[in-house]
Amino acid sequence: PSAGPPAPALDATPVAAALVVQPEPIEQPPPALSAAVSAAVPPAFYLQTGAFADPANAAHELERLRAAGLASAFIVPPEGKSQLYRVRVGPVGSVAEYDALAAQLAGLGMPDARLVSD
Repeated sequence: PSAGPPAPALDATPVAAALVVQPEPIEQPPPALSAAVSAAVPPAFYLQTGAFADPANAAHELERLRAAGLASAFIVPPEGKSQLYRVRVGPVGSVAEYDALAAQLAGLGMPDARLVSD
């Protein structure tokens, strides 16, 4: 997942015992450029098989998936406020690919895999 552009610098000015933050204006790209970038970079879709607080449990799930021949399985480390390690497989490029992968995961005892996107 890409983090996007860095956050703009903030100008903090104290006012009567309170801190008021004035963000700098954000420059917006021209609409045509935004549309072209959005069209050029479609979201990636994955099947998430689990989310674990214990990284050892996520590693165990990853090992099960790889032992079953799912080399595209990986772990997403915690981001932001989340403390969960997410185990995902993919990306999936079509509905047919999703259906086949979901069926394979169900056969491995993971019938609750969820479709997620980046």
